[in-house]
Amino acid sequence: MSGVFVVRVTVFDPGMELSHPSEAAAPAVLVTTRGAGQWPPSPMRVQTVTYSRELPEVKHVGLFGAVLSRRNAQFNGYDDALFVDSASFVAEGATWNVGFFDGERVVWPSAPVLTGVTMRLIKQVYDDTMTIPVAMKDLPHMHAAFATNTAIGVRPIRAIDDLELPGEHPIFDTLRKQYEEIPAEHL
Repeated sequence: MSGVFVVRVTVFDPGMELSHPSEAAAPAVLVTTRGAGQWPPSPMRVQTVTYSRELPEVKHVGLFGAVLSRRNAQFNGYDDALFVDSASFVAEGATWNVGFFDGERVVWPSAPVLTGVTMRLIKQVYDDTMTIPVAMKDLPHMHAAFATNTAIGVRPIRAIDDLELPGEHPIFDTLRKQYEEIPAEHL
């Protein structure tokens, strides 16, 4: 097999009984692959949904609600879903972190989320970042928004609900360049 792929490694116990999850485990490993998408990824439109993943700080296979939210957003003409809490504070996307550019800094929402690898790496290489609560009412003041994860790198968000944002902005090129210059680990 040759080419560029996204690889997912899932550790699970096929023998676990739901009535006795505290019993000794015999984990197995499932490796799946899929071809990588276009690079760089095209800007996307997202629909907000009030939702929080169970135990969002931990990467797990419990994605039913997140994928259902993505599916419903796509039925509504959007590319994906952006999760907000009941007080209208932004958290994360279905399978990605969200960041904003306020004209001076990259702003990451301070909410219970899975801190992704791409988000962590960008925080390491781009100095002007801050993590603060981001309310929906703050979004019209942002200069740009983007999604990050290992499969997409930095993907512009060109609309959040009815709020139009730039699909192209110099911050995207800056973040992509700094992210892509991080030495890769060869497997």
